[in-house]
Amino acid sequence: MEKKPILVILSAGKVIAKLPFLSSLSDCPALVPLGIKSSLLHQIHFYEKKVSKIIILTNPEHVSEIYKELLPELLKKDKDFFQIQGCKTKNVNKTLQFFCKNHSIKNTNSYIFNLSTSLPSNFLKKNSFTIDKKKTIQQNWSSIILKKKKISKIFYRKNIEKKLSNAFIGIFRIEGKKIKKIAKNLKTDDQIEILESYIKNYKNVNLNFQEWLDIGHSANYFQTKKKLIVSRNFNKIRLNDFTGTITKVSRNLLKLKNENLFVKKIPNELKVFFPRIVDNRSFEKISYLEMEYCAYPTMAETSLFWNIDKGEWKKCFENLSNILKKFKKHKFFFSKKAYINFYYHRLIERVNKYINSLDKEYKSLFLENTIRINNKNLNGYINLIKKIPKKIEKIYNEKDFCIMHGDFCFNNILYEPYTSTLKLIDPRGSFDTSNNSIYGDQKYDFAKLSHSAVHYYDYLIAGKYNFFKYKNSFNYNFLEKDNYKLISEECNNQIKANGYKIADIDFLVGILFLSMTPLHSEDKLRQKVMFLHGISILNKCV
Repeated sequence: MEKKPILVILSAGKVIAKLPFLSSLSDCPALVPLGIKSSLLHQIHFYEKKVSKIIILTNPEHVSEIYKELLPELLKKDKDFFQIQGCKTKNVNKTLQFFCKNHSIKNTNSYIFNLSTSLPSNFLKKNSFTIDKKKTIQQNWSSIILKKKKISKIFYRKNIEKKLSNAFIGIFRIEGKKIKKIAKNLKTDDQIEILESYIKNYKNVNLNFQEWLDIGHSANYFQTKKKLIVSRNFNKIRLNDFTGTITKVSRNLLKLKNENLFVKKIPNELKVFFPRIVDNRSFEKISYLEMEYCAYPTMAETSLFWNIDKGEWKKCFENLSNILKKFKKHKFFFSKKAYINFYYHRLIERVNKYINSLDKEYKSLFLENTIRINNKNLNGYINLIKKIPKKIEKIYNEKDFCIMHGDFCFNNILYEPYTSTLKLIDPRGSFDTSNNSIYGDQKYDFAKLSHSAVHYYDYLIAGKYNFFKYKNSFNYNFLEKDNYKLISEECNNQIKANGYKIADIDFLVGILFLSMTPLHSEDKLRQKVMFLHGISILNKCV
């Protein structure tokens, strides 16, 4: 079996030099926000099963940031799989030379070098260099011109000729003995010199053509974000750059039908908060929903990566609160039976499904009357579930029934912080899913907002947490960003300003976390932390 290559991610420098518009919490080029994951995590999740080791070279001041970003990944891997090293280098070729001088490079080993600002879509074979499959007018990047599938001309980044050419992506795979020889003689700060030197020394070169997912140039960053939306939702989402629309595709005819009906049914004064529906149709058991595409980041991305000041966050939560106040003007009624069914019976059904998926050890521990979490003995699920119905009945309030989004979390709120523009996406609507109603309990919308802003839901999804198990005891914590306290306080302020008790909202949040566990079966560790977190929250409320 062929030995797996070693991956080297080149991440020196600062992102502000390449993306001046990006108001990021970090200026590390490996931590550029792409949804709720950094560019580094996108790269690692592509390579982790294909390489034997990952080495990350970055500025010394960024080492601790990258370590925090990778902490959940470090827990899953062998201790030697990741190596994070600081280097005071001024450009990518100097970083490459630093690697060659400071690492024991074996001649026969194969190494993949990947710029932190280029995302891979193909896994390279030996002695290959990646080239953009699409010809574009050269801007501030290096590129090549091909004739009869061979390189006829190389353009350095500083020698812009504005000709149609194929960009050099900055990902290549090369043997140890070759990279040592090439790196020794590099004279420029342009990585394409490596390709040019390889051709001079070794003649034949394998060119790998792939789509350029570039986040290192302001001209390409937003296009790459759009492409990632499509690639992550293959056969589910289509983007039309010309019309500025996004089309959802699903075999779940009812889901898209209900989303369309929700936007149609809400009063005109509320339609402005949702993307405009362009078309809705079904064909051969597939449903299509075309709507206006809004290129704002989600609040999940904004909270985890963006450097937004206190005044902007305050304005954001005030705007969200004002939207919910408009929702509350439109009253409805649900019986106590329907209310209990939505919260309690769904909780029982979903938790049972999750518990039955566990191995014998965890199933036993999670069904104990008491459970030890973060050095405290707490009521376990079996004890809590006896108290929950009474608490649900206690918070039943007919005055709280109104228009309800149904999934009012950060990931479904698009927010442009500089203009304070908000758009709501993916509405679920009512308690009564059989009736296509747009109404429900407003406390549920506030609970969804709180589970993102206060209770770390997006940290869980982004993998920003620690988890340890020792015998029958569990410990977990979240890797808080500097803005966490500010965001959580603004959320709680608006909950109280709308007349709700924090304890009641937190109670529903605890139920939410327990109910969500079977929906995250792709990540077993996340499920466990989600369950434990729900138990911890409920112990403070019942």
